[in-house]
Amino acid sequence: MASPGPPTGGAGGGGGNPFAHATPPGGIPNTTDTILASIFIPLFFAVGLYFHFRLFKAYNQKFIWSILCFGFCMARIAALSLRLATVKHPTNKSLNIAAQVFIAAGVVLLFFVNLQMARRFFGQLHPQHAIWVKRVVNTACILVIPVLAM
Repeated sequence: MASPGPPTGGAGGGGGNPFAHATPPGGIPNTTDTILASIFIPLFFAVGLYFHFRLFKAYNQKFIWSILCFGFCMARIAALSLRLATVKHPTNKSLNIAAQVFIAAGVVLLFFVNLQMARRFFGQLHPQHAIWVKRVVNTACILVIPVLAM
């Protein structure tokens, strides 16, 4: 039996925020995060610009999956920038929430890129199955959109 004490604010009632003392996903940021983020922000920026400008301008074509890779890089830059801001203001929960939103957005973009690239590679290796694999993958992509809306 639990010892009597002040209510903790959990699901059993008692008021308060049940997430008030939870640590942010990824742990509490420190100076190591500052060093790593200062390395990865220019790296993602360079890779994103390479995908966007170098590949598009060289061939005068737009490749949708490169645009998604560019979006992934920009989402990571935003998430890392918010992580740096969290080092300065560690008690601001809004910064942590916003960083997690950008991380999740980057993961979703990368999921779509990987799914479509796998479909293209499989279609090249097995052309006899390419049509139905394309339909299955496109259906999976369409079914993910309502899940994201929730």
